[in-house]
Amino acid sequence: MPKKQFHDYVRDMERRTPNVTAYVVVNPQEPAKWGRVVFTWPKDGMGKTHVVAWLPGAPEGDVFRQAGYASGCGYDKATASISGAHYRDLKAGVTKRIEDRGQNWDRQLQEAGYLVIQAV
Repeated sequence: MPKKQFHDYVRDMERRTPNVTAYVVVNPQEPAKWGRVVFTWPKDGMGKTHVVAWLPGAPEGDVFRQAGYASGCGYDKATASISGAHYRDLKAGVTKRIEDRGQNWDRQLQEAGYLVIQAV
């Protein structure tokens, strides 16, 4: 079976629209360079939480892309599903990864200088 491509994850995400949460990630110094993070949640809370993310800060103004999921219950599935995603730390000027270390994914981006706004 061939490995899924990023666009396959996006298409799958579009089919799971009833339980969606979406965020906009804004670089306040360059608002035109923004990203987005979209989560879909299981109906029962026990299934998989999926994420597709486009995070700003890659070289040449591009974005870092990430698709992932986490399953189970009793922990922060949003952070677990997006962990490993690259982003540019605006304060330190280096590329970092979102870590699943007990701190919410959005707080890690906020500490790096981004505004994280829930859109849906």
